[in-house]
Formats: sequence, C-alpha cells, structure tokens
Amino acid sequence: MENTDTHWKQWGKLDPYHGVLFQEKYKRSSLDENLSEFFDTGESYIGSLMKYIELLYPGLPRRTAVDFGCGVGRLSIPLAKRFENVIAVDISPAMLDEARKNCASFGVSNTEFVSSDDLVSKVPSGVQLVQSYIVFQHIPVNRGLPIAKHLLKRLAPGGVCALHVPVDRDPSRLKRLVYFCKHALPGSRYLLNLLQGKTIDEPLMQINPYPIRAVYDLLDSAGLRDIWLLPEPGSHYSVIWFGRKG
Repeated sequence: MENTDTHWKQWGKLDPYHGVLFQEKYKRSSLDENLSEFFDTGESYIGSLMKYIELLYPGLPRRTAVDFGCGVGRLSIPLAKRFENVIAVDISPAMLDEARKNCASFGVSNTEFVSSDDLVSKVPSGVQLVQSYIVFQHIPVNRGLPIAKHLLKRLAPGGVCALHVPVDRDPSRLKRLVYFCKHALPGSRYLLNLLQGKTIDEPLMQINPYPIRAVYDLLDSAGLRDIWLLPEPGSHYSVIWFGRKG
C-alpha cells in the first residue's frame, strides 16, 4: 500500500474540501455555491455529538478539545464555539493553512493548529475531549491503533473520546478489484482514474475497517470506562466510540 500521508498532503494541495467530504459538490470547481452547506454539516455533526456526550457524560468540562485530522477546520470551528480552546491536528500543511483561514473568516481565535505525527507529540496532555471523524479510516489499522493510543494518553482524568472508525466494507466485487489495483499496483491509479472519469492525478484515498475487538481493547487498556458504541449508517458500516478516562 502507498503512503497515506503523501496522498493526504496531495489532497490538501489539489482539492482540500473534496478530500474532507468526498462528494462532487465539494470539488474545487463547484465549491463556491456549496461552501456554506459544507460548513453547516460540521455544525450539525458537532451539535449532535455534544448532545450525545452530555447525555453519556454529564458535566464534561469544556476547556480543551482536540480535533484529530482537522482538515480545513469543518469541525474545529463549531468545537471552538463550545470549548475554551481547540487543538486542530493534521498531517497536511496545506489543510492546516486552509483551516487557519477558515477559522479567521468565522471569527474563531481560540484554536491552535499543529502538525501530526504518529506520536501526536505536539498535542499536550490534560485535554477534556479527543474527537476524530472520518479520519482513521484513511489510516491503516496497524498504524492507526497506536496513534489512537497516543491520543487517548492526552486525556485528563474524566476526559472523553469520540473516535469514528469503519468496522466493515461491502463494496461490489468490481469495486474491490479496482480498489486493490489502485492501492497495491504502483502506477495503476492513473489509468483507473481516467477510466472512472476522474482527473489523472487524483490522489488515493484508503478506506480501512477496524476490528471492533481491537478498538475496544485499546480503549480499555488506556483506562477508559463507560465505553459506548454509536452505529452510523452508511456504506462503510461505521461506529463512533465513546469512552471516559478513569
């Protein structure tokens, strides 16, 4: 498999909003008329997420939240309205630059932008929320689980996580074949991009399902309690993992 960091950085340079939400209307060519809707989806998601958190873990202090895989700031902005501070983390410098611009345009000034690494070394300890949405699916499991472990170490006692991961995939046989060729055979993606009606240089985007037991064991070993699963309908059969640091 090719390096996911390389391709995510390319998405940040070439078509960042489409990379965040993989829908035609968020491509650079049609973004202007859909930009407001793009950010509305972030407000809607964080609004719903905080309702679940308040229901499961009432009274969570709203000091510092971490938005892992922040992209262009779609979720960082509504988080910043609800927390004193937000730490927005991403591997792509171009994504972080776009997130800074968007926060400024929304009048958000309580967000810090930091580059990611496998140790999430620039994220401080003692945060109240670690959240990540449609991010870990782009990271291979054998790399993503250790990253999640380091994120969970940053939680303060009583802090909460909300980590979104797919747990299964159900593409057609043809789609599975195309996916395998694109990701396992160097150079094949250029021809396949053209055959699929995409631009020849469109970066790859991995979708990696995570074993439920492995994620649960990770949260449990990190000292999280009151662990809950919220199923999310969709083609990738995803769930959001909630847990509170003991």
